[in-house]
Amino acid sequence: MTYRSGETAQFTINVVNQSDAAVAGTIQLGVVSDLDTKLPIARRTLELSAHDSVAWTIQWKVPSNIAWGASAYAQLLNQNETVQADAQAFFAVGTPWKVGHWSSLSSMGDLPPAEIKRQIMGMAHRWHVGAFDYFSWQPSGWETMAPKETKWHTGQNVSPESKAALQEMIRQAHASGIQVYSYLQGSTWGLAGLEWLRQHPELWNFDAQGRAFPSRFIFNGETLDRLRDGEARGKNRRAVWVGSGIIWDKSVRDYLYDQLRQSVEMFDWDGFRSDGLPYPGNAHDMHGKFHQGIEKDLIASQIEFINELRQKLQEIDPDCELHFNAGAVSYHAGRQPLSLFNAKATDSMALWESGHYVERGKFDLRDFDVYVDYLHKEVQAAREVGGYRSVGYCSTTSKLLEAATTACGAKWSASRSRGAKHYENGPDPWRSFTFRYSRYFWDAAIRRVTDATDHLTVTTASNDVRWEDFVHRRHEADGREFLIVHLLNLAVPYTAGQIDPKTPATHDLRITLSGNDAQRVKRAVALTCDQGVSNMSSELKVITTQTDVTALLPTLKTWSVVVFELEAQ
Repeated sequence: MTYRSGETAQFTINVVNQSDAAVAGTIQLGVVSDLDTKLPIARRTLELSAHDSVAWTIQWKVPSNIAWGASAYAQLLNQNETVQADAQAFFAVGTPWKVGHWSSLSSMGDLPPAEIKRQIMGMAHRWHVGAFDYFSWQPSGWETMAPKETKWHTGQNVSPESKAALQEMIRQAHASGIQVYSYLQGSTWGLAGLEWLRQHPELWNFDAQGRAFPSRFIFNGETLDRLRDGEARGKNRRAVWVGSGIIWDKSVRDYLYDQLRQSVEMFDWDGFRSDGLPYPGNAHDMHGKFHQGIEKDLIASQIEFINELRQKLQEIDPDCELHFNAGAVSYHAGRQPLSLFNAKATDSMALWESGHYVERGKFDLRDFDVYVDYLHKEVQAAREVGGYRSVGYCSTTSKLLEAATTACGAKWSASRSRGAKHYENGPDPWRSFTFRYSRYFWDAAIRRVTDATDHLTVTTASNDVRWEDFVHRRHEADGREFLIVHLLNLAVPYTAGQIDPKTPATHDLRITLSGNDAQRVKRAVALTCDQGVSNMSSELKVITTQTDVTALLPTLKTWSVVVFELEAQ
């Protein structure tokens, strides 16, 4: 699924002769990267008798000049070098959480290895997932459980878990080049969380009056009886949220680091994603005073903790990463200072969790322009610090929203708990498309062009084509540039609950570039997933005049991307 530069990739080609006659020819294997750069890897002559088959495995060291999405192609050539059959498989080169899709997983229960392979890894390969975010508080959050317990209920997601199943899932994921991150929270849920805090009163939160936050639950027999009754019935495990002030006292932080170490040793996590850490309200001691050292600058203390947490994780495992929910919307709204946002978001798989509420009424995305505006703010802030933004927990399968999300530069995430039937229907060409051309969608080197209408025009018979908000520029180290123009057909506007609108295609589009960029155009390439995975890239006919360059796009169904390659200045 994903490789690092210098790693050895392995491809297996299976050839089956289903005819009643012998066949002879040549198998050719190669890799296509960037827009359409082909690199031959190996050739082999072949003779197969009737109904015979052969498997050929090739190992290939990934070169440093290939990054982001790529595809391995295999062709069976006749003796005159014409193509008799071909096939391709997609992979990516780089840090998995950056180059691949991100997916939320929650509660596998006690799935056997075969079902983990079918359900979890099947979804990952069909959706081209490079990183799993496992939505679960690790069992070592309660040291009385791990490593003694083999099964438990999570504190955050309140679902049954199995140590053996989780370890097997991570093993299979790593074998496919998929990273797995654990959810890291500064709080816990339900009866198990209460029992944990009973054993560790030093973790309690206190308010400015010195009152312990969980005390109304821990010392309330009626509430505990209700929780226990719910536990016995398998209900209401999430009946209470319990905070834990784990960042303001050194001994408490050391306790956290020890728990993280145990969890990494048990499950071999690639890192953690923190949702609620650090929480600025958890800063008082039992006397209602700020903890020593943070009276003057609460924000500086939070940043210090973030840096210390990253350092401690590196000591546990040099490859262990730390990611945060670091919504730039809250920064833009003044609820989070820029210094704290930067500390969280730098080189981070930060999650824009507002995407969770696509169809839940908490964040109304029926106003298309509101959605686009918020996403642009998120992506711009993330790219400025070299990080990344994922929409997160998308509960809709709307193709229009997925196209708009990618056109803004954000990832459309996948969740096993939503759309199970969707991923069982075979490879999703939209996920294949964005995975293959992720270099032009997700890289931090890309910047939005806000004045695109000054030197770009799109002429079409339809008034429903949107492109003005979806133009980006990518700078290459060798001086080349790419102007990336997303074209969305909004002939059928999005409404909540609409899965896949039957948008009528529009034809004969003319994308005209003027000004200095027009003098530098080397070529124009159209990228689209409307034709399936076999024909996602095609060079466009270009008309050049003294003042401008026009690329001719024959058809736009739902979403296409026109990329102008510009010569180095």
